Amino acid sequence: MHELSVVNPKETEALERLGDIYVRERWADPQSQEHPRHKGELQELPDLWRKLQPRLFLYVLRHPHFLRWLPQRFAILLARFRARDRQRKSLSWKMISSW
Repeated sequence: MHELSVVNPKETEALERLGDIYVRERWADPQSQEHPRHKGELQELPDLWRKLQPRLFLYVLRHPHFLRWLPQRFAILLARFRARDRQRKSLSWKMISSW
């Protein structure tokens, strides 16, 4: 959460709140009064997510890892599509020539 707060300082409070709720929900004793279920904090999560989601999405889109990954993934998908298309054409040609 700290790394995301550095990148997006306007959302620091919401990110820290989301991280706090997540950590306590994940590792606090479910019977403890500190658990978010007992305090009703889980109801805050949809609003926090709606607030953070657009900014996090833009962060991911601009991230260097994603910018390298996307063209590589597209090239792999294109190669698979072409191979599948060649295989279909080859099979249809074999069926036509066998008649």
